[in-house]
Amino acid sequence: MYPQLHAGRVNGGHYVHKWLQLRPQSSAAIPTTKLFIDGKFVESQTTDWIDLHNPATNEIVTRIPKTTNSEMESAVQSAKEAYKTWSRTSILSRQQIM
Repeated sequence: MYPQLHAGRVNGGHYVHKWLQLRPQSSAAIPTTKLFIDGKFVESQTTDWIDLHNPATNEIVTRIPKTTNSEMESAVQSAKEAYKTWSRTSILSRQQIM
């Protein structure tokens, strides 16, 4: 028997109760979130992941990497390089990009 999660919501002024059965998921079906480093999405080399759950169903939506030191250093170095150009970009141009 799997644990159950109680979920409720308001439907036309009435509170609707629902019991959701929580089942383990196959890790093969769960996507992983890639890192965005130096303008590219890359797979992390980590062996340590954080499961991100849908709060309504408790299902795992994705796995987020606990970034390695070398990946973090690469991201920081890329940000330092990008800042050189970004800092000279006008506010109007920044608004259009973002």
